[in-house]
Amino acid sequence: FVLVGGGDSPTALTNSLGRKLPLFHRRIDWLIVPDRNIAGLASFPAGYEIGAIMTITEPQDPGLIQTLQARGARVVRAEVGIALDLGAGTRLELIDDGGGNFTLLLTSGEARFAVIPKSRSSSVSRSSELDSLTGIILPDSSSISWLQEIDVMVAVVEGPNPLPLNTARPKFLATDERGWIELTTDGKYLWIVTQRSGPDS
Repeated sequence: FVLVGGGDSPTALTNSLGRKLPLFHRRIDWLIVPDRNIAGLASFPAGYEIGAIMTITEPQDPGLIQTLQARGARVVRAEVGIALDLGAGTRLELIDDGGGNFTLLLTSGEARFAVIPKSRSSSVSRSSELDSLTGIILPDSSSISWLQEIDVMVAVVEGPNPLPLNTARPKFLATDERGWIELTTDGKYLWIVTQRSGPDS
């Protein structure tokens, strides 16, 4: 089980972990800190064990990393090219560090998903690694001009949908409209479940 970031709300994080992890499972194998702003992890639920933390060399709050280390987590300093083998042919790779802000690529069979952190969303530009994606996860997409042309089946965005409903675009799912959003793949097919149906359902 891999957690990327954690958000700013301890309550929301606890609820999400309780919803997605198996019953009585209280361990995150990898906690990936995708940018320098890790203050939100200060209230990481105390009842959960962390196996390892992947972070940049010099986070803004090294004391917080030390606190998590004290809970038994080992720290891995991230660099471009580092990858996690998640089993069953699934791989999570750091493809860009953007000055300490990670862009991650998750591959499973034919499925490819990019995860872009909030602090990079306005400065990221299109690259070959972001072509022909199955999905892309964008914490803040309002200032990304290439969203309407990106070659992707589905885009998940935090907050409001940045594009009007009549815009020709791939399937956009915004948390303001849908609540939580779950993507499941077997490496070939993609299933999408959302908390709420949206206006274009």
